[in-house]
Amino acid sequence: AVVEFATQREIAEKIALEEKALRNIEELGEIGAISGVHGRLRNLVKVDRGYERAIEAAAAGWLDSIVVQNFDTAFTCTETLKRLKLGRIKIIPLQGLPNMKTVTITPKIEEVGGTASAYVKYSEQYAPAVVFVFGDTFIARHDKAALAASRDGYRAVTVNGDLYEPGGGIECGYYRAPIDFSSII
Repeated sequence: AVVEFATQREIAEKIALEEKALRNIEELGEIGAISGVHGRLRNLVKVDRGYERAIEAAAAGWLDSIVVQNFDTAFTCTETLKRLKLGRIKIIPLQGLPNMKTVTITPKIEEVGGTASAYVKYSEQYAPAVVFVFGDTFIARHDKAALAASRDGYRAVTVNGDLYEPGGGIECGYYRAPIDFSSII
């Protein structure tokens, strides 16, 4: 029981640190202490109905990243996190990213649709962040199509949320809806 309690407390502390870091950067952006903070990517996009699992899997944790205007803002966030010893977060600067484009050459596999970014609605100003996270991943209707796409060198995710990396890596299993850690904390 003691080991179980200690493990639960350790997990809660780790989650709390990341959530606290995210919330502090968001609050500093809202009050104007750090200019150029737009918010979490999750809150800046709207996922098409029925594709929530696929988008969550394709994002690989980047939905909880903070979107900022440029690298100066990103460095300010980084220094603030270090100075206040808040923890680590993911940051996506909108300006200064290389001109990333959504992959346009689709695999010649019948059951593979468009890129994951096509199933996300967003304001045009957030396009660089969306392309950065979702632009190289295709949505497949089933596992065989996703596997075939990955063998051809493409990153693919099924509608059920199984992620197939180019070269053979697979991230799959039972899907559990993401937990809103801020409500727990």
